[in-house]
Amino acid sequence: MKIPVQADLLPAFAKIVQDAEEQLTALCGYPVSIALNVHREELNETVLARLVCDEFGVKWKDVVDHSRMQHLVRARIAYAYLCRVWLKKSLMRTGALLGRDHTSIINYLDQVQNEKGPYMDGIRAAIKKIEKKLQNEKRI
Repeated sequence: MKIPVQADLLPAFAKIVQDAEEQLTALCGYPVSIALNVHREELNETVLARLVCDEFGVKWKDVVDHSRMQHLVRARIAYAYLCRVWLKKSLMRTGALLGRDHTSIINYLDQVQNEKGPYMDGIRAAIKKIEKKLQNEKRI
């Protein structure tokens, strides 16, 4: 049986399982072992899209739409950057995932790397939060 558990809850979950093993061993009179298989979801476009949408509080269908609403543009820029850095996707593939031309992706990447101001600082902060989540998940 598979039970999904958040990465930050694994130590507590492991302690519960260990206690259960000890109690079952005492009841049965012979050693009981419960196997835990930790499986990290493979990072791909879908997982990254979910992380970006969660961080920005948006829906993916809205991100790939042609709206110029700032919260959606921020999510697009973050996704494009993370897609290039973490997934090593080409400009064409990243553009296709966002329903954009590769030149839009070049523009997004340039904004993250070079533009200053509170607008981009907010996007960079969100990218760092997502990257921290990705790094934490990598250690599992």
